[in-house]
Amino acid sequence: MSRCQIWTPSYAKIWLRRLITNLGLSALCVTHDQEEAMALADRILLLNGGQIEQDGTPKQIYNKPKSLFAAEFMGASNRLDGVVPPSTATVRKLSPTASILWAAPSRS
Repeated sequence: MSRCQIWTPSYAKIWLRRLITNLGLSALCVTHDQEEAMALADRILLLNGGQIEQDGTPKQIYNKPKSLFAAEFMGASNRLDGVVPPSTATVRKLSPTASILWAAPSRS
């Protein structure tokens, strides 16, 4: 019996990334999947309503999202729940010592 490689979505992403890199190809991948973007991309161009929201390496966008939209696209793992004092603004940028945090009203 021959050995079969199981093609899971995760394996396919790794294989495709290696193929692109090893052959020195340029590739454009359009996706709505954050995990796929992070696995395949050297650079990400994040669009919101047809407008460029942010561009950079996956690490740059993950570590320093420039907007609430970018932070939410990069996943719940970089989201902190907390209480923000009342304000007339619907979204506020908070700047603690080392990071930038985005505050928005609760969706409940």
